[in-house]
Amino acid sequence: MKKYTIIAIITIYALLSGCATVPMASIDKDNTAKQFRPIPNKSNIYLV
Repeated sequence: MKKYTIIAIITIYALLSGCATVPMASIDKDNTAKQFRPIPNKSNIYLV
């Protein structure tokens, strides 16, 4: 019984820790980051 309680606590902790939030960038920084200016004759990868 104690084994199942420990597993349940670990599972709940893992699920709740996935709900963390991060600070958002300002609108100016966000717009600057979204400007995609590829360098000529170079390959670029843009991830969203």
